[in-house]
Amino acid sequence: MLAAVPDEITAGGLSWEETLELTSMNRSLPSGMLQAKPDGTKITVLQAARQMIGISDNTATDLLIARVGRERVERAVANLGHSDPAAMTPFLTTREIFQLSYGAGEGSAASRELQKLSLAWAGAAVDERRGILQRVDELPLALSEQGFVDRVGEPQEPPWTRGLEWFATPADIAAAHRGLAERAERQPELTQIFLSNPGLGASPGLDRTVWPSIAYKGGGNLGVLTGAWRAERSDGSAVNVVLMLSGDTSETAREIQFASGELSGLSQAILELLGEKPTG
Repeated sequence: MLAAVPDEITAGGLSWEETLELTSMNRSLPSGMLQAKPDGTKITVLQAARQMIGISDNTATDLLIARVGRERVERAVANLGHSDPAAMTPFLTTREIFQLSYGAGEGSAASRELQKLSLAWAGAAVDERRGILQRVDELPLALSEQGFVDRVGEPQEPPWTRGLEWFATPADIAAAHRGLAERAERQPELTQIFLSNPGLGASPGLDRTVWPSIAYKGGGNLGVLTGAWRAERSDGSAVNVVLMLSGDTSETAREIQFASGELSGLSQAILELLGEKPTG
């Protein structure tokens, strides 16, 4: 999604300093902090992008999608070299995924309608899905933060098995990192955004003189977990490390949910090995 922002800025339709405003209808759910702020809270495009990458702020992400437009994001997906852009069309906001995935269990009128829309999603064509999302966007958020936590904790089939997710291969994600690095040569704000969180703990084995720049983005939902790093060497070359887990049952989804530490540790070990100096 982030690539759509500099693309729109380059086209002259946006600036990093432009202000976005939070309302009840673009508020999402954790992770993040912006969802807890009152209606009318203002945040710049640059601040929203930093929060989206640095702390995976879902509401900040949705504010950016709303501002640049769903179609611009879909074009960015294709321009980054995604292997199957149709799998990301229409591009969902985090709020839409949460509403369709978990909002059907609260007993309200909105929840009952969301249940029908969610059941229709898997077999719907692209235009039909766009219509479903238009209606979802008109409905109030069906979950409280605690209700969301409770629903995710219930044994259930992961939403991605019903087509509710952002789909990409490790090669697609590596290509996105490369595309963003190219855009950062023209818009240095992107470098600031990505370097705010390296996604790795402190380790004496990771030589930061070898790897002075590490960009990271991770994400997960019930049944899926991904960590993606782009580490640049001191000589200017770069390595992409993408680690992904997925499971299609409630049991495997539960195991995956607590594996972020393992992904981070494995990525760190890979970079440590690649950074070792030859001894012979």
